[in-house]
Amino acid sequence: MEIPTERNGNTLILIPGGRIDGQNALQFQSEINGAINDSDNAVILQLNNLTYISSAGLRVILLLAKTLRSRNIKFGMCEISHTVKDVFEISGFSKIIPTHNSRDEAIAAVVWPSEFNIVLVCVRSTSVNLHDEVWFLHYASSSSSGILVLNWCL
Repeated sequence: MEIPTERNGNTLILIPGGRIDGQNALQFQSEINGAINDSDNAVILQLNNLTYISSAGLRVILLLAKTLRSRNIKFGMCEISHTVKDVFEISGFSKIIPTHNSRDEAIAAVVWPSEFNIVLVCVRSTSVNLHDEVWFLHYASSSSSGILVLNWCL
């Protein structure tokens, strides 16, 4: 079983397809574990191409969630096919592992707030007849994507 992967910064996106059952669950687990790098901050399972998952596949996903949690790596699932979504809801997995409707939602959920710090600074500015309070809302990214600074003037 070969699992297509994509990367979005330090987020690994795994896109398994077909069936995950007792016959290929160990291979599924091996492929996933082999794809995760030490530099990954988050892992997302995009499940729109998955048509079936058995209890053996659920076990692999649960072990993955546990392993990622112990390594302080965020985890989520997105674009879950209808038949697989029913299995996740009945088994309670959708309450244990965050699920999202789209890949963009999943990426936003695993990136924010883990890769950003918020610092609120108040700078008081005075001139001859004017007294303003200027607020800087500063989002400092811990990733290499840079720093976003928003100026908020009251």
